[in-house]
This record gives sequence, structure tokens and C-alpha cells, in this order.
Amino acid sequence: MHGVVEHQCVKTDRDSGIVNDANDWAVETLGNARYPLELFQRVITVSLETLKIVRSLPELDIQPVNVGVDTTRRGSPYYLIEEN
Repeated sequence: MHGVVEHQCVKTDRDSGIVNDANDWAVETLGNARYPLELFQRVITVSLETLKIVRSLPELDIQPVNVGVDTTRRGSPYYLIEEN
């Protein structure tokens, strides 16, 4: 959400002096002055729905894996993964 808010802020380019205003852009291009607010609301909705989905997933049962180094290979270490 921070990125959306930051993108919607009014900014003036130091070199050119051009003002980048998301509110003006929304009115001039989309004809919708509420676009920045609606965009923010959509991002919040997607975030909340994602949380619901993630929380509803079953817990993963991940077993530790033994990792060793194969010293028979030359050069960079070659890692062996031994399954339990």
C-alpha cells in the first residue's frame, strides 16, 4: 500500500519543473476524480482477501533435510541432499 500512496502523491521534477499530480491525471485522462481513492480501496481489498486465503490454507508439514558436502568433486562444493 505504501507504493500506491507514494505513487499518488503530487511530485515536482527538479530538473524540468513538471508537476506530476495523480488527481489531475485522473480527472483529465479518466474523467474520474475519485480514481486515486478507488485505487487505494482496491489495493486494500486485494490485501485483505489475500490474507483470508493464506490464513485458510492448511499448515505445511516440512521435515528438515540433512545437507552434506561431497568432497569427491573438485571446484566449488557440491551439496548432497539426503532424504530422511
